[in-house]
Amino acid sequence: MQSQEEIRRAGIDWWCNRLITTTDVRLSPVYTCANDASTRHIYDLLITTIDRNWPDAAFKIVLPDAQQTLHRNQSYSINWRTKPGTPKHKVHILIHDTSKTDWREGTVLDVKNVPNTGRYEWHIPSTVASAGPYLIEISFVVPEVGEPPALSGGRIYSGVSGPFYIQ
Repeated sequence: MQSQEEIRRAGIDWWCNRLITTTDVRLSPVYTCANDASTRHIYDLLITTIDRNWPDAAFKIVLPDAQQTLHRNQSYSINWRTKPGTPKHKVHILIHDTSKTDWREGTVLDVKNVPNTGRYEWHIPSTVASAGPYLIEISFVVPEVGEPPALSGGRIYSGVSGPFYIQ
């Protein structure tokens, strides 16, 4: 029988492996403030792009592209593809500014009961202040009844975009 610590480590290893095999991470160097090249050193590496490539995702967000820059006061199509076998269901679209630590503060779009047509027109308001980066999440939940009812839950179907920016 495995100890709690062995089970915990195995779970962490599984999640780390999952993250590594389904994510394309790009790093950019962060330099010291020195002016001359001889004293300018890499201080740290900053994650600049995380491209999610999760094969089990129910939705693949096609537009906007990762790293694309959108503009305030303009309209854009959010386009996605639904994985075959995903139940027919209306979706929830959430756009969040990941530079904000509080999800409520960083939410710029939160719409529910959107027909799953693979397209949603979004007008970016002029009040969007931050450049981002932003992520789009498309999801829905299918309730599952359990016995006893307190054990009921739901199956979540979702997909997340790559990061994009707003000017």
